[in-house]
Amino acid sequence: MSLSTPPYPRTPATPWVVSLIVLTVGCWLLGLWSAPLVSSTWQRLFPQDPAAASDADGPTVWYQSQMHPWVIQPFPGTCPICGMDLTPVDPARFGAEVTVSPITVQNIGVRSQTVVRDQVQRQLRSVGMVEYDPGRVQSIVIRSGAWVENMSVRALGDRVRTGDHLFDLSSQELYAAQVEYVSTSNEKMRQSMRRRLAYLGMFDSSILDDRDEPLSAVPLTAPLDGVVIARNAEEGQRLAAGTTALRIADDSVMWLRVTLFEHQVQELRDGMTVQVQTRSGEDIAGRIAFIEPMLDPNTRTLVARIEVDNHDHRLRAGDYAQVQIPLILEDQALLVPRSAVVSSGRHDRVFIDLGRGRFAPREVQLGLEDDRGRVVIREGLEEGERIVVSGQYLIDAESRMIEAIARQIFPDRKTASAEPSPSSPEEPSAGPWDPFLESYTQLLAALYADDAESAQEAAEYLVQRSQEIDDLPTSVQEVVAEWPPSQELPALRRQAGALGVALRDTLSQDPRRETAGWTVFYCGMADAPEDGVWLQEDADEARNPFYGARHGMRACHVRADVLSAPEEADGQGDDAANEDTGLGATFAQHYADLAMALYAEDIEAIGPAMSGLSETTEVHEQLSAAIQDLVDAEDLAQQRRAFGTLSIALRDHAAYDPSFADWTVFYCGMADAPEEGVWLQDDADEARNPFYGARHGMRACHVDAHMMGDQR
Repeated sequence: MSLSTPPYPRTPATPWVVSLIVLTVGCWLLGLWSAPLVSSTWQRLFPQDPAAASDADGPTVWYQSQMHPWVIQPFPGTCPICGMDLTPVDPARFGAEVTVSPITVQNIGVRSQTVVRDQVQRQLRSVGMVEYDPGRVQSIVIRSGAWVENMSVRALGDRVRTGDHLFDLSSQELYAAQVEYVSTSNEKMRQSMRRRLAYLGMFDSSILDDRDEPLSAVPLTAPLDGVVIARNAEEGQRLAAGTTALRIADDSVMWLRVTLFEHQVQELRDGMTVQVQTRSGEDIAGRIAFIEPMLDPNTRTLVARIEVDNHDHRLRAGDYAQVQIPLILEDQALLVPRSAVVSSGRHDRVFIDLGRGRFAPREVQLGLEDDRGRVVIREGLEEGERIVVSGQYLIDAESRMIEAIARQIFPDRKTASAEPSPSSPEEPSAGPWDPFLESYTQLLAALYADDAESAQEAAEYLVQRSQEIDDLPTSVQEVVAEWPPSQELPALRRQAGALGVALRDTLSQDPRRETAGWTVFYCGMADAPEDGVWLQEDADEARNPFYGARHGMRACHVRADVLSAPEEADGQGDDAANEDTGLGATFAQHYADLAMALYAEDIEAIGPAMSGLSETTEVHEQLSAAIQDLVDAEDLAQQRRAFGTLSIALRDHAAYDPSFADWTVFYCGMADAPEEGVWLQDDADEARNPFYGARHGMRACHVDAHMMGDQR
């Protein structure tokens, strides 16, 4: 009998189908709910290239902080500074143009002007001293010993005319020559006698032709019209041969000696017409007769001689007179108001008025500046274009913010600014201090141009931008908060000086990336705190805001320091930068050995130390030049001077070099070396002055000392 397995009971299919349908619907609903979160997370982890996204899928929406506009990202979120939600913005608005509403244009006072072509003129003004023309001065010199009789000139300043009697001469030698002349009738002998009489001072011997006896006293007459400027003879006085009895100057034409700075004489030429104004306010025409070729090395000035007509004797020797010299620098050139140009230190640009509230930045190349506050445009503009001449600083701020954001969104796209050359470094991204520093640069540029209105506009913008910086130090905030409301240049310059001091102190103690490489200039003579301090992004040319571009002190400064960059965190930073700034322990040891050898006056030890320094590679250019001067020195005195130059370069270059972190900078104050002696030591226990030596009484002399990297 066979056994059979009973069949397995079959489950109905309906419950499985229902479960599958429910699971599918649930996954679909979960996908709808989680899709935005997954998309946002994916964009955070794998952000898509904005340019590619724009090309493939159309405009990409970016998100920006309204409180901190430089915070922008391609995905939604919150601002890392203030915590506010980011708002979406359209990347199309970050183009080259700036659009301003008509109401804003009216409120900020935007004015436009047409670019014109005109003559470039400048008035050169100076003060000169009146003096006699040396070529029109004649001396009455006694040619033989004689007595003075019948003196007609009574005092200095007497005016004489040609042929007027001056005085008589009574001379035995002259009398004897007359006797010989009248006693002979031979014409050849008389010609010889006439020459002898002329040598003795009697130039007109014809008065003896009709006489049978000589004159006991020979009269002398004035040889020219003029005024007596020297009188060295008295009635009855005996004068020796060669004595200057009188000096007479023709004052119908006077000289005006004008002292000019070397940059003022470049356009001057002999024969140019000038305008001379006397103390009474009268205007007299003059002519440049001569420009002296020698430059005074102490004052850096030249002297120009101006001939002035003085037939009416209005000018007197010793008077001061004002001089105005009209100069035509260029016949025809494109001119725009200087206030229309926004200078950032490295670039200059203007804003083109495109109409309907649209403005576009344009980089330009500047030329000369005239007396009417206009500057020549060498390149970048065409005649007839309209540019913004007022209110451009606020437009410039908006334009730069748009450019900074555009570089972040479209890194490969050209912005409104000119494309940098391949050798120029890449522009850093905008930081929270950049708008503030830009307005500070515009303020200094306006003060340098003596434009009080633009300076006040820049100051107002400076105050606004300072409120957007969360970490702005209190010292800077206090100076900005006390900004004067007036448009007087002296008040604006004093407050700019106070701001310069505050920024210098702040950025020296807490360096920032935005100001790395900026230069701190010290005027030394300005009516401002600490005699004038200002900061420039570049150090090619000092533009003194306390005097202005048309002043002789426009480039005056007594000192310039370079601001450092903030230190990198441990283990971070660019290796190439570390190689540039880090000189290494070997270099430091060679320098210490050289300093000790100079201190001990050990000639044998100086050579190896110098050789070790000269073998060091990859050092700063100034250090290389100083080391070469040290190697070329022929004696101990020259070696010490070259060592002082090397120490200054080392102090300035290695301020944040870890090899010199704990070193001390000493200042001698009396050494025959640059800055009167600077050297570095790896300890501060005892000053070892390398400029005098261990056996000298000044071996420990120094006037100041500070740790490397600190401000003196």
